[in-house]
Amino acid sequence: MAEEKTKTEEAAVEKQLQKQLPEIQCKTQSSNEDRLLSFAYRNPQEPAELKVNQLTVGDEFILSCQGDSFDLIPDKFKIIWSKEVPDNVKSYSLKILEVEKNTASEIAFRAKSFVAGKQKLNFQIDTGTEVYQVRALEINVASLLEFYPKGYNDPKEAELVEKAEEGLQKFMQNQQPKAFPAIGGVEVSYPNYLWYFLAFALVLAALAGVFSYRKQKKKKQEEKRWQESRSPIGSHKDFHKSIRQQERAWYTGELEAQLLMDDLYKSLRMFFFREYKLNNQVKSHKHILDFFKKSKTTKESRLRRLQILLDELSNSSEMNGLEKDDVRDYLKRSRELVDHLYIRGGL
Repeated sequence: MAEEKTKTEEAAVEKQLQKQLPEIQCKTQSSNEDRLLSFAYRNPQEPAELKVNQLTVGDEFILSCQGDSFDLIPDKFKIIWSKEVPDNVKSYSLKILEVEKNTASEIAFRAKSFVAGKQKLNFQIDTGTEVYQVRALEINVASLLEFYPKGYNDPKEAELVEKAEEGLQKFMQNQQPKAFPAIGGVEVSYPNYLWYFLAFALVLAALAGVFSYRKQKKKKQEEKRWQESRSPIGSHKDFHKSIRQQERAWYTGELEAQLLMDDLYKSLRMFFFREYKLNNQVKSHKHILDFFKKSKTTKESRLRRLQILLDELSNSSEMNGLEKDDVRDYLKRSRELVDHLYIRGGL
């Protein structure tokens, strides 16, 4: 009873102090320049001007206050809430972002509200030089679904928007410092950096999940492509068969030497893909060389010859005026390489 009496007395004192403060009138106006176009696009049958100034959750708006002799100091400006207003209302019903206008007759602020519904706000404005009592300010903040009732033809889309809005409000509410259990009679709050760390960890976990999914998907696609590329006669015989056909076309003049070198390079890469699953769709040869480097039986001289052969054949477009002896040399080196890998199992 004594505690209730004390609260009643404090409220009475506060009201008395409010009466002594100079009063000012404030009003809100939407600052969303895209509101008219957005509403007209989603609701072509309704007069958009009716809802141009309607606020929605998270919308940025202008809070304009009229007076006679304002002297606002931005660094010292603050909002003073009535003690009867709950903490969650103080934090999310009216969030001042910045000073928009500062004159002797008008001060205006950019603000947001994260609470949906009709609200009657009771607060004071401390300009740094004087405190003003704001006359009862009523704002009506609509949810996204209330503002765009006809905009979401797909029920799933409407459901996603509703969940996103609920998630935003829950997130904002969770930003309030939460207390640890009392330790020695002292209540300790979670520091803000713990919330930032938690958010960062969640983002990392989400990214890791996305990367893992993409990696697994790419691996399955590569495995499918490898299965489809396999030859019934084997990778070794298929390489020789393909090269014989191209070489015969070159001898008869049906295929130019430069195109023969290009086909030879593609056949070599296909052999590596079929035999060792070494991707043949990337230009670099590094993964091929690294694969053979790992083997203890690989000789450095053979690895170097492989690198030279692949580098030269990959630039077949620059091989102008190839002599027949040069062509035969490339064919011979490639066949010997494939035979050695097939028989020895490595370089």
